[in-house]
Amino acid sequence: MQCARCRKTKPEVELTVNSKRVRNDGTVGISMICRPCNTERVRAYRNTKEGKEAVRRAVDRYEGDNPGRRKAWVKARSIDLQPCEECGTEENVHRHHPDISKPMKVEFLCAKHHKRRHLALTNNISI
Repeated sequence: MQCARCRKTKPEVELTVNSKRVRNDGTVGISMICRPCNTERVRAYRNTKEGKEAVRRAVDRYEGDNPGRRKAWVKARSIDLQPCEECGTEENVHRHHPDISKPMKVEFLCAKHHKRRHLALTNNISI
């Protein structure tokens, strides 16, 4: 497949997965832009006045819709990070709250498995 931005032919695995294009059957659509180009595009946008305002609006909206999450994140910071419970990596590990009403009960997941967990939750898929 070819990146629409740099025009280089790249294998499908090197293209950015756009999670907003999850199809009804649960498969994820592939955008036609390579990861380095997408990273550059997003960083450039977030450095503009409009991008900074958009990020602020998104954060405010999310925190308004999920008031307990902020408190849970702050409390969970006191828990030392552990390796990913799925693959054992110690790089880029996140704290995942399966039940936000129990902020000290967290699962440790790398970014890849954390994203998969949320995609599965969003699409009602058991993993």
